[in-house]
Amino acid sequence: MEEEIMESKSITVFDLDNTLVRSNTLKGYVEYVKSNEYNNLISYLIIFLIRFKIFFLSRLLRIKKSNLLISELKGYSKNYLEKTGFDFVNNGLNYNKEISSHLKNDINQSHLPLLISGSIREIVQPVSELLNIDIFYSSVLSYNEDNNCQGAFAVDLRGNKEIALNDFQLKNSDYDFSKSVFTTDNFEDVSCAKNFGKIRAVIHNNKAEKFWQSYTNTIINAIPLKKLTYGLIINPGLYFFKIRPDWISFILYRLGFPVFLFFSFGNVSDVFGMVLSWLCFISLYEIGYLDNDYFAVRKEKNPSLRLEQNQNFLLIFSFVAVRLFVAFLSIYILAILYSVELANQIGLWSFGILLIFTVHNRLKRNHRLVTYSILKASHLIIPTVILFPVTTTLIAVVLLYLPKPCLGYFIKTINIRNNELSYKKILFPQLLTLMFLAVVEYSNNIPHDISYMGLYLIVCLSVEMMYVNSRNLVNFK
Repeated sequence: MEEEIMESKSITVFDLDNTLVRSNTLKGYVEYVKSNEYNNLISYLIIFLIRFKIFFLSRLLRIKKSNLLISELKGYSKNYLEKTGFDFVNNGLNYNKEISSHLKNDINQSHLPLLISGSIREIVQPVSELLNIDIFYSSVLSYNEDNNCQGAFAVDLRGNKEIALNDFQLKNSDYDFSKSVFTTDNFEDVSCAKNFGKIRAVIHNNKAEKFWQSYTNTIINAIPLKKLTYGLIINPGLYFFKIRPDWISFILYRLGFPVFLFFSFGNVSDVFGMVLSWLCFISLYEIGYLDNDYFAVRKEKNPSLRLEQNQNFLLIFSFVAVRLFVAFLSIYILAILYSVELANQIGLWSFGILLIFTVHNRLKRNHRLVTYSILKASHLIIPTVILFPVTTTLIAVVLLYLPKPCLGYFIKTINIRNNELSYKKILFPQLLTLMFLAVVEYSNNIPHDISYMGLYLIVCLSVEMMYVNSRNLVNFK
């Protein structure tokens, strides 16, 4: 009888950040502490400066963001941080209802609940009390003799949850991990979670889903799917920014490249024409996005889900109608203010790209390289047609912009892991091209405008590589 009781004992472990709650609690807590010190306007400024400092120091000096966040708590008293932590937990957290229901079900099935988090005790303890979890483990802040925070960790559980589990097992040897459950979204938890009988993986993006598929079949999809709102419908370009954000690419290439060419070769009168060209292009391109995100994904085996699949058809119709109207209106204004020839070029190219996008959405992934290349290049070429003929811009874009994303796309289609690549391999085609351009430029056989484009794209590529390297990942988007 005693042996049967011992065999029945099990635990259910839950992570906190982005699992039980939908946020990074340490980041939210630090900003909550700072916002309580000042009025609204000043607190917004302080929080902005903190985010700005953490963003750059974490990348330039390779300091962990959590260490930078903890340093912002230096000097605060222990009593104040504990009180503020209680207020923050009760007022500032958004709990994941689906994960909370799993917690309740596990408890009902006689699993002993444990909350193990790399976040600090001032947050984790009030959360455990709120959820009626008796046993919790957390990181611990370092305090001096006067009980003032020193801005550092005394105990750090980030990526070290084995410490907590080993401590629990020493005190409770009659619990069997092979009959227990581990729920987390954190990749670093794999080393201890794989010793459990069941892993629940909470995913927030498609990359996470691919990672966890190697370890568990129990995947909880927490990817936030979007609905078509009236704001998205009536504002061409907003879908691109909100649903498919790729800020480093947008700043360096899709915005930076046209702006660079304008200041290098354009006139003031070209500004409105470039804006109209982009409006026409992005309006039709977003129809392609919608086609992919709502219709084409239904036929994909492992789709990248972005939109909820129960949208009102009237909203979808309105989305397309607004963009067609804006595209035709842009073409009409271009014809009046500039020339019919330019308007026809922008219109034909933009509608042609929409057609290619529609075909692209229905091809198998390993057959999409050519259409993918055309779609990538169109973001740089069409908005600058008013400045240069397509063929001129195409030379620089094909030689110096497309090799990296196309190489990345090809690698993804043949399932090579990102960490098997080196930046040297990715940069190699561009370096060869730069040498080629240098030789041809020296012989005066290449137009200066193409050289300037090439120089800008090389600089952008270098900046992008440094940014990607600072995040310790390879970004092929």
